[in-house]
This record gives sequence, C-alpha cells and structure tokens, in this order.
Amino acid sequence: MTFFLLALAVLVAPMPRRAIDRLRPRAHDPPPNATRSSGPFERAAAWDLLAACLKAGLPVPTAIQAVGIRELSQVADLLRLGADPVTAWAPALDQPATATLARAARRPRVRSSARQADRRAR
Repeated sequence: MTFFLLALAVLVAPMPRRAIDRLRPRAHDPPPNATRSSGPFERAAAWDLLAACLKAGLPVPTAIQAVGIRELSQVADLLRLGADPVTAWAPALDQPATATLARAARRPRVRSSARQADRRAR
C-alpha cells in the first residue's frame, strides 16, 4: 500500500518547470530525421556492421536493412522477394562503392553454400 501511495504522489505532484523544459526540443537541437553523413569512416563502420550482422546469422536482406546502406536497398528488396542472387545483385554492380561486394556475392560458390545453409535450416 505504501508503494502505491508513493507512486501516486509522484504522478500527482507538480514537476519543477526546468524538468518539463528539458523534455521540449530546443532550437539548436538537430532535426530528428537528419541525414547521416556518408564520409569514409561512416561507410567503413557500415561495412563492419554488415559483416557482423551476416556473421551473426541474419539473412542478407535483414542485415542490409538493419545497417541502412542506401546503395543496397534495392538488392535487399529483390532478395526479400526471392530473386536469384545474380539478378538481385545486378543493381549493385553499377555503383563503385558496392561493385566489389556484388561481384563476390554473385559467385556460384557463394550461392551454393547459401543453398546448403538453407537446406540445413529446413
């Protein structure tokens, strides 16, 4: 009963004005949907995060979506729809930042190991 009364007192008691002001956005706060910079360090961190997601066992489309690499969003959509890896990775070949990864992902050896992993999961 004491705990209930204490919780009720905290909810009913007026908060100091400064505490309420801290919850409001200020003029110097960045906008909530600010675009991320795409410098070399951010790109390297994104590739590392993608590698960690894939090593942890996430499916490729989910890992690409979690990392948020814009250049690979179409690849993720095609893979999610069930496209062949050669077809799905084709748009990534046109962009210099993702061409090396796309060539590696389209190899027959990579596809066969993915099929084996899929069979083992079933």
